[in-house]
Amino acid sequence: MNGEVSFEEELTWLVDNEPTFFVENKSFVGKVGRTPNGKDIILEIILPSNYYPFVKPHVLVRTPIKHPNLDDDGVLSLQLLEEWTPVYRLKHVIGAARRLFLDSKQLIVEKKPVDKKRVAKEYDTLQNRIEAMEQRVSDTSDEMVNAYNMIGDDELTKEVYKNKKAVSEASILNLIRLIEIKFEDAVIDEIVFFKLYKKYMREFYIITRQEKSNGGHAIEL
Repeated sequence: MNGEVSFEEELTWLVDNEPTFFVENKSFVGKVGRTPNGKDIILEIILPSNYYPFVKPHVLVRTPIKHPNLDDDGVLSLQLLEEWTPVYRLKHVIGAARRLFLDSKQLIVEKKPVDKKRVAKEYDTLQNRIEAMEQRVSDTSDEMVNAYNMIGDDELTKEVYKNKKAVSEASILNLIRLIEIKFEDAVIDEIVFFKLYKKYMREFYIITRQEKSNGGHAIEL
């Protein structure tokens, strides 16, 4: 082999030898195995235009599965790709993928489909709790500012704090933990998570400082 092969030549070989494969937007797509539950494992091979076979193809698995050789985006890792040379062809990539999934079938785990209605409901519930907490924090802050303005005596200020309904340290921590859980479950994305986490860690710091200024008394709900 001289290392030169065209897209059309690979397509001709594919049509003659791989009836389960087809072409989709300059990608080769087809079956390379089955999951333990009988679901087809669909492979997508993207050839780097004008550089193939001198540059290795990009190989993805479309079927939503988990496997040690797959990253979170479905990119497939193969030893053949790591050791790529221009003598390799589509048949080598397809063969390597088939052997991998056949030899390690017990490692294949199908991803559960996302229940969009449940996620939307949980997100709405989280948003409602956040809005309620924001209102309580706002109301509490206003009350404490008014108390400071009206009463200059430290002892009297402590009594006001003890009798005010305020957001407690524990409730802030509970909300932060809820936000972490929703992020881990992919209910909220990274941007929303960091925005909320930063906001309520700041509120936690404020509440903690307020409790210290209150002589160590907990601010109760």
